Amino acid sequence: MTRHGKGLLIALGLMVTILAGCQRSEPRTAAPPGGKKIPNESYYFIGICTSVPYWADAREGFETRGRQLGVKAVFTGPANYDAAGQARQLDEIIAMKPTGLVLCPADAQTLRPGIDRAVEAGIPVVTVDTDAPESKRLCYIGTDNYSAGMVVGDLLGEALGGKGKVGISRLFGQWNIEERARGLRDALKRYPGIEIVGEADDKADAATAPTAVAGLLTAHPEITGMAGLDAVSGGGIAHAVNTAGKKGQVKIICFDRDENMLQYMEDGSIEASVAQKTYLMSWLALTLLHSLAHDEIMHLPDWRAANAPPFPRNIDTGVMIITRTNYQQFKHARR
Repeated sequence: MTRHGKGLLIALGLMVTILAGCQRSEPRTAAPPGGKKIPNESYYFIGICTSVPYWADAREGFETRGRQLGVKAVFTGPANYDAAGQARQLDEIIAMKPTGLVLCPADAQTLRPGIDRAVEAGIPVVTVDTDAPESKRLCYIGTDNYSAGMVVGDLLGEALGGKGKVGISRLFGQWNIEERARGLRDALKRYPGIEIVGEADDKADAATAPTAVAGLLTAHPEITGMAGLDAVSGGGIAHAVNTAGKKGQVKIICFDRDENMLQYMEDGSIEASVAQKTYLMSWLALTLLHSLAHDEIMHLPDWRAANAPPFPRNIDTGVMIITRTNYQQFKHARR
């Protein structure tokens, strides 16, 4: 054996000895997965506008993970946009003392006091889809909405060839959608030939969106591109554009997916959509809360005393780009 080979063996031997010593000096005390028994273990997901098909994937992800873990997993929330109603429901569920909460806050300021009360009562809260960043929630899991808005802007800029008049359809006032709008505007600044001429508040309501967009198209007949930033805006824009006889004349880039939007993509009305990974958001949120409840993440002896939760502050689940070349894959996605 060469001198180099003998030196390598000695070094490997030292590494094994050091690692063995480290293992002996730092024994693991975490309970085995599922080993800790929690009486009445239950987790709640409180959404908003839950009648919108957008939530089908998130609900399935949450309930599927609950079945996999063998725990009670309840999906609930106001059917329409009702931040005050969501706050009241949050307080009702806090009184039930669940093991953990997943929340999509309709309005960060309205929901912040309830989130803080839950955490102070020992109920960990993870926000998904939209956030209340100044609250005591442990983690936000969802899309980097500013970056996602920039993706929408770049897709629209490319579809328009860098020039044209643009309108936006979206829900006003909700944190995540405001972030998308900010990202969209910043992205379009890179296209000096494009001008945003108006915005419509579609209230994230499928019945309202076509009328709101129709009004915008009437006020600005020069519009050649439309961006939709909530789950129902794509279908609403396409309906209004087609009704106005402008199919093909107005390029449409939208957000998220449902069967209505995919039909308009199939017939060529919509160019592309930026979709979120909502199934993953809720699946991952419940996974983390369950791991926390069962002491499976032992990065510190007492993370509460150290005020150092074992989760990242933010987890970006990314986006998926739906186009006319791949939309069929999304038609068969979980619903």
